[in-house]
Amino acid sequence: MAKIKNKELTDDKWITPFFKFFLYKPRGISEDIFMMSLRKQVLELVLNAWVSPDARKKNIFSKAYIYNPRIPDKNVTVEVFKNDDFVRTGKYGVIVRFVDKKSDDYKTKGIINREKSKTDNRSYEFTPKDYDSAIVLFRSILLVLQSTYKIDSLAGEYITATIDPTEILILHSTNFFYYMYSLEKRIKFYLLDEKTDTRIFGNFFIEDMKMLLSNSDDITNADTKKEIIRLLNKYNFKINAKG
Repeated sequence: MAKIKNKELTDDKWITPFFKFFLYKPRGISEDIFMMSLRKQVLELVLNAWVSPDARKKNIFSKAYIYNPRIPDKNVTVEVFKNDDFVRTGKYGVIVRFVDKKSDDYKTKGIINREKSKTDNRSYEFTPKDYDSAIVLFRSILLVLQSTYKIDSLAGEYITATIDPTEILILHSTNFFYYMYSLEKRIKFYLLDEKTDTRIFGNFFIEDMKMLLSNSDDITNADTKKEIIRLLNKYNFKINAKG
């Protein structure tokens, strides 16, 4: 079995959570105004869930909001974009992500709106500990976005995999909340602490792998499945697809 280094699992950032959903533009409003106002509204909704409940009660009209202590080292970014099938569907996409703070952010009290440029190398990733701490907050954000925009909650659970140049990445979603991670690091983390792995990821690792391998080839192609099986075999896992 491959040697496991604990530090890379507990201290490194390797889990990327985000929200993504799609909306139609109402009639009678220009595209620029719609995209700008939607981004502003989503940002306000997320930030309202982001600050600590005590800060909202005490300083509801103040700018001196306090970051939620569950994830003190992150800021929120919101992007509104035309979906790939926009010409056919007319849908606009919204993606909410959580970027590392800049060093100057720690010198300023209250919430700071930070955008991330293409040349900005700050990470959207979380350590397992920070992700675990933030799960309750993510649920609050999901509920407020779902209720505000009447987003379909019946999409169900979805898991797929892609291969980037260096590793296999798993994308897992429930409704419109997504998280992405390195499969090899998930394997190592499961072997290190099965109980915490199940709490963080919401499913037993083995069941996730069965679901992944049982996907049709148009969701997870055959070559990717072979690489997943090869990696699982490296750590002595023998998993058969569901079905």
